[in-house]
Amino acid sequence: MNKKTLMNKNNLLIFTILLFTYLLIIKVNFLCLLPALLAILLAFITHEVYLSLFMGLLMGVMAKLSTGHFFFDLTNGFFKTFDTYIIKAASDKDHVFVLLFTFFIGALVQQIRVSGGMNAIVKFLSPKIKSAKHAQLYTFFMGIIIFFDDYANTLIVGNSMRPITDKFKVSREKLSFIVDATAAPVSSLMMISTWIGYEVGLIGEAFKHAGIESDAYLSFVASVPFRFYGILMLFFIFSIIFLDFDFFTMKKANIKSLYDKKNKEKKELDNKNERSQDVSDLNQHINGTILHAVVPLLILILGVLFGLYYTGVNSLASGQKQSLQNILSSASSYKALLWASVVSSFSAMILNITYKKLMTLKQSIEHLISGFTEMLPAAVILVLAWSLGSVMKELDTAAYVSSLLKGNITYHYLPVLIFITAAITSFATGTSWGTMAIIFPIAIPLATELSIGLSPEDLMLIINATIGSVLSGAVFGDHCSPISDTTILSSIACRVNHIDHVKTQIPYALFVGIFSILFGYIPAGFTHSPYITITLSMVIMFITLAVMRRISKKRVDSV
Repeated sequence: MNKKTLMNKNNLLIFTILLFTYLLIIKVNFLCLLPALLAILLAFITHEVYLSLFMGLLMGVMAKLSTGHFFFDLTNGFFKTFDTYIIKAASDKDHVFVLLFTFFIGALVQQIRVSGGMNAIVKFLSPKIKSAKHAQLYTFFMGIIIFFDDYANTLIVGNSMRPITDKFKVSREKLSFIVDATAAPVSSLMMISTWIGYEVGLIGEAFKHAGIESDAYLSFVASVPFRFYGILMLFFIFSIIFLDFDFFTMKKANIKSLYDKKNKEKKELDNKNERSQDVSDLNQHINGTILHAVVPLLILILGVLFGLYYTGVNSLASGQKQSLQNILSSASSYKALLWASVVSSFSAMILNITYKKLMTLKQSIEHLISGFTEMLPAAVILVLAWSLGSVMKELDTAAYVSSLLKGNITYHYLPVLIFITAAITSFATGTSWGTMAIIFPIAIPLATELSIGLSPEDLMLIINATIGSVLSGAVFGDHCSPISDTTILSSIACRVNHIDHVKTQIPYALFVGIFSILFGYIPAGFTHSPYITITLSMVIMFITLAVMRRISKKRVDSV
């Protein structure tokens, strides 16, 4: 970043702070909106989610104090931010469960990553690949198999499959798209991943502030059918591979790759990016077997299922029927997730030490701590988001926004509006996680306010659709953003020019995003079944791609 750009950003930042401070001093009637608006606006300007959330939190505390003396409110609010709201958020029992789960999932991912277990799976599959279509399909399925973390997904799949796709002249741009487009959607859709603790934590806190008595994890699961963008993106990838069809900038990149026999640019990028620490770390342990990855992940999945069943059965009231629905509704998802993550991470350590003796006890503990460290940014965002949500509840933000929207929009249009808002925020900030932290405290309470009068079942449908729209919109904007961390990692792992990756990925992301809006989130507000909507979306998308392929082929034949 040059000095002029940095100066412009600093000036915008100062102007923004002064503007909101002035509004605070004159006590405008939309004071309760300042924390959320400030967080979103600063995220757009600075691309720094930590600063944005903290400034929003500080402004919220100052608005809560609001003595009329600015410097007193600023000083007192600054310290109250830490000694009251952040401490309260970090010490909440449910929040501690989420934080510990997040740390241990990070430790598990690190243990699997350095063991070479996922690389062993790739090596096992490599001899079965016979064509360019096979290479792309295996890349796609590998992206689904490595569901537990988007970063690990990107780095492992990109580095492992690149030599194979090069062999069959699949463009690096196409490889990086498949890698990038399966990483976040898969991790966000799966019931167990590094995302789950973060997402469940945000949902649970929003439920608490909205007065919703529902298990956050079960609502997370129930929102999966409403993740139209993630589901349709995975279907889109499979469809274009199956149809052997690409369009716009991706088609040009494929043609260039097919006839670029010397591959000078690729070799230059290989040498340039070889210094990447994240990528080189993947090859530290090459003796790991498939068991080093599969066993800990199976323990994690089975552990969650056992934990849900055990806590559910033990929480049932005397005489209550032990049906699956009653057991799940009575289960403690926080305990189940924590137990499973602890057992699976330690099982990965034991396996790495004893089987094939990949590392010593000291090295394994170092990787455990390293895994904790990698999840620290997520923990900081969570605590700040929880704190901001607490302040916004005290300011009755959702009730005020609802009063503005009543008579203007109905709950029917909330999913599509939330999806678009989350997408724009994520694109500007380059972070899907930061977007979730900013949007969730507003979206769920707002859905509750706008849905007053609905039956409990219909209310939960709208809430689940809103949850799905936040998560999908965040991933959509992240895919389009050139400053997204997963977009950058995909470029590095696949050894492709970053701008080329962005230029070829955006048309595909927009194509799926438009389908998600037209055939997903707009109908979602009016139908009781997301399955009908998602099925219809897939059918229309496949027919559209097939027609586009036929038209493209006719043009080529005519030439």
